[in-house]
Amino acid sequence: MKTPIFLRPLAFSDASVSFHWRNNVDVWKFTNYTPSVQVTREIEEEWMHKVLSRTDERRCAICLSENGRYIGNVQLIKINKGEAEFHLFIGEPAFWGMGIGRQATAIMLNIAFGELELERVLLQVYKDNQAAINIYSSFGFEHQAEEPERIVMQLAREAYLQQHLAHLL
Repeated sequence: MKTPIFLRPLAFSDASVSFHWRNNVDVWKFTNYTPSVQVTREIEEEWMHKVLSRTDERRCAICLSENGRYIGNVQLIKINKGEAEFHLFIGEPAFWGMGIGRQATAIMLNIAFGELELERVLLQVYKDNQAAINIYSSFGFEHQAEEPERIVMQLAREAYLQQHLAHLL
């Protein structure tokens, strides 16, 4: 059964939860980021302060609808000239494999191509992260390039809108 979620703007107070995720190697194994030191709450708060002041990003907390619990992040970064880079992670492993990533992707793509009127969304995904590749492909992301460990994927606004409209009919 699907676990309903909602997105809200990432807040400085979220650092009190997210700093725990930074120290969990399982959370970071499919990302470009691996902490080189133990991340303290203070380090996370410094990072949070820095990213929340950026104007070229849309960072959201993924929260459970039933109780508002913060369980992950989804974001569009490097927003520039109609393009952005997409990032997603579920910080609470107990919620992996429950369709939450798919829901968060759907909501953020609606923001990207609706509210922000982007023309293209890019992402990078590790080749061995088949679950994420399946999610992204289901939304119409296409392979753009391959790197030794990762695949670069893109989704054009026109392709997204065509697929989105087809699902409504």
